[in-house]
Formats: sequence, C-alpha cells, structure tokens
Amino acid sequence: MKMLRMLVLLLVAMAMESRADVLDQLGSDVNKDGLNMDVLKYLDGLLESFSFDEKEDKETSDSVDRLKKLVRDALFLGLDNLEQQLESTRELSRDPDTKRNVTELITSKGYSCEDHIAQTQDGYLLSLQRVGPNSTHGQQFLNKTKPVVLLQHGLLDASTTWVINQADNSLGFMLADAGFDVWMSNSRGNTYSHANVNMNSRRRKFWDFSWDEMAKYDLPAVLDYVTEETNVSSIYYVGHSQGTLMAFTGFSQNHTLANKVKHIFALAPISHAGHLKGPVRLVVPFHGILYDFLNLAGIDEVLPSNIITEDIGRTLCGTIPLVCELLTFSFAGVDFFAFNKSRADVFFSHFPAGTSLRDINHWAQLIQSGDTQMYDFGWHDNQKHYGQHEAPIYNITGLDIPVSLFSGGRDWLADPRDVDKLRQDINHTIVYDNTLDRFDHMDFVWGTTAKDRVYKEIILQIRESEREQRDRHRGRNKRHPKNHES
Repeated sequence: MKMLRMLVLLLVAMAMESRADVLDQLGSDVNKDGLNMDVLKYLDGLLESFSFDEKEDKETSDSVDRLKKLVRDALFLGLDNLEQQLESTRELSRDPDTKRNVTELITSKGYSCEDHIAQTQDGYLLSLQRVGPNSTHGQQFLNKTKPVVLLQHGLLDASTTWVINQADNSLGFMLADAGFDVWMSNSRGNTYSHANVNMNSRRRKFWDFSWDEMAKYDLPAVLDYVTEETNVSSIYYVGHSQGTLMAFTGFSQNHTLANKVKHIFALAPISHAGHLKGPVRLVVPFHGILYDFLNLAGIDEVLPSNIITEDIGRTLCGTIPLVCELLTFSFAGVDFFAFNKSRADVFFSHFPAGTSLRDINHWAQLIQSGDTQMYDFGWHDNQKHYGQHEAPIYNITGLDIPVSLFSGGRDWLADPRDVDKLRQDINHTIVYDNTLDRFDHMDFVWGTTAKDRVYKEIILQIRESEREQRDRHRGRNKRHPKNHES
C-alpha cells in the first residue's frame, strides 16, 4: 500500500508540474497554480475506487482520504477558474469590430479612409482602401512627398487582415502613423471584390480564375491605379502568402510593371509549396477528384464570407477562443505565444473571405507538383491554353526588384524547405532575409509579436530607402547643376 500511496502522490505532483511547464512554455498569462484537469479527474476516479480495511491499514486509508480531499478541492478550484474564464471570454463576442467592414475598422480607430475601385483588363472590379493618418495627429491626408505602400493579402483573406488588430499592432495603421500613403488591395472574388462589369458573380464564368489571373491582371490594374492616383512612378509592395506568390510570378513576367515597384516585402513568402504540412496535405492527392465533383455540383466559390459564417466565427470564437486558436494552428502552424485570443472572434468574423474553386485547385497542384507552375488544365486543354501539353513553369529567376524576406520557422504553409528553394531562385535580388523561429503562417498579420519583429523593420527599411534616394538625387543635382541664364 505504501507503494500505491507513493504512486498516487507522484501522479499528483506530475499533474502540478506538467501544468506549470506547459504554461511556462507557452508564455501564458493565465493562473499557473491551476492543475491539469484531465489528470485530476482521472485521479479522482482512481482514488474513489480504492477500498481499505481501516483496522488493518488505518494509515493508508487516512492518506487516501486526504488525497481524495486534495484532488476534489483542486477540481473545484479548477472548475471554478474555468467557469470564470468562460464567463470572461463571452464578453469577447461583443467586440464591435466583429460587425464592422474594412472601412469601419479603419475609421473606428480614428484614421482616414478612402474607398477606391480599380478595373482589371478582364472586367473585374477590385476594391482598394486608402488609409490616412489618425485624425488626432492633425496631419493632412494628401501629401505628395509620402512614400506609397501597397498591401496585398493572402489566400482566402482580404484587406481587413492589415487592420484587424489594435491600432498599435496592425501594419496598415503603423504605416499610416509613420507618415506613409497606405493602400490595401482586394483580390478578385473575395468579400470586397465581388463584381465584374461583363458578368454577374452568379455566373460560372465569373469564377474561372486562380492566382494566375491575379498576377496577370489584378496586379497591373491595382499598381496602375495607385501610381496614377498618387502621381508617383513607383511604390513599395508588401505581400503576405499568396500576395507574395502573385508578386514573384507577376513581376518576373512583366518587367514594365516591375519598374513600378521599389521594393518587395515578402511575409510568409511562397513560390514552392511541396513541403506543406498539416491536415490539408491529406486532401491534396484527391484534389482532382474533389474538383471535378464540386464542379459537377455547381460549386464555384469556396468559403465565402456571409452572415452565417460571420456569425459562427463571432459566436464560437467569442465563447471558446481556444477552438479557433487550434483551428488556426491546424493549417498555419503552431505558435501559442503570439496568437491573440482576445481577437479570435474578430479574426474569424472576417476570415475566410472567399475565393474561387479553381484558385484552391491551383494551390493543390502547386503542393502536389512542388513547382511554381501555371494552372494545369489537363493534357488536352493545356494545348489550347498554352500551346503545349504540360502546364508551363514560371521562371521567377527573372525577378529584378529588391526583396526583403520574412519567413517563419513554424510555418506549415510556407515551409522553411520551400523558402530555401525560393532563396535559390531569387538569391541575386534578396537584400534582407529574416527567419523568425517561432512564427507560424498567420503570425505575420494576426500575431502579437509582428509589431516589433516585422512591422518596425519594414518601416525602418522604407525610411532608409527613401533617405538613400534623396541622397542620390542630391548627388546628381550637385554633379549636374542647373544652368542659369545671366
């Protein structure tokens, strides 16, 4: 019996110790005195099953009784603490940002916002938001000397991703505070770019696009519009995930367009995806069958934002943010430390924002092939589209724009091995390369640590670039002074 008592005591100690270790590892700010609830419940049942002859083993019986009381007290305290946490998280569902559109997210924080529309060559109307300085700063919205920065979101996302956190931890707001002219674009088919001048979004032809068309048509339309509106010849480009894939493929193929970009800041950069991890990987081998089935079923749009999905995200993540945290980790990678649980309901009331079924299928092809290839229509249809039976491979080695890479060590979508392939392709143009060990895929736009580890660095590099340009301009003026007639 003494051995049994020692075993039970050891289990209790392990429950306490394991809970403390996990909390320390995660950097959590919750009460570290809490015990592992599952272990405690198991111990409670185990102790209840013990029976002793009090006359023969009074000491062991008393010890077990004391342990029962200890475990039940701990359970009570733990359940009470859990109830308090649930009660506090219910308040999260009342966050007004869950019901605001992107313009309202901006103006509710005191910033100026202009809504614009850029039309692509094939008729899609792309929504853009222009973020001005906070009204409390007393700055003018229009300033021709401001550096212009374009922010391009990733797959299934929207421009909201750049202003979805608090004002002091969202790249869109921080760039505006730094004095830059900030533009945020929306790819075709998402919540804010759901129209075409030639067809209704309910028509199947509307959804005949993937990131190929986003790189070929959306990028030129947006860059031409922004440079014309701001009267500048070139801008800074910040892309996340698919936003980097669009840049690498689009700018490497269209050098005239590339001349309008001073610098690319690539967050969670993707050109190859053959090493993608997570549950998504299990579906990839069957993507062709799934695509054909969904196509026959008349499904062209994937994970659109609507009242139902927004309400689910608002309610579920506001009540049980841990569920949404784990959902994020299932596709993005695991980083408990940086996930902002207090904004989980805001994140998932705006994400996902929808895309086409073909876009998702193109991603599956990218993962399966491991190559940066154009959309594969199949042996016969490729001949009609490309004049060859195989889908062409993008040659992104032709990219000739300075690139700053910000990649994540725990990123399941932009796996470090795939980022290494990207480095080999564009090594000649990379001017900054930072792998953030703890970062997962969404930390670059949602994470609490992106402010200090990514956004401030981007602002610093833009300022240094502007300073160097001014110095070069002054140097040219000194070498070639203007002639003045006497």
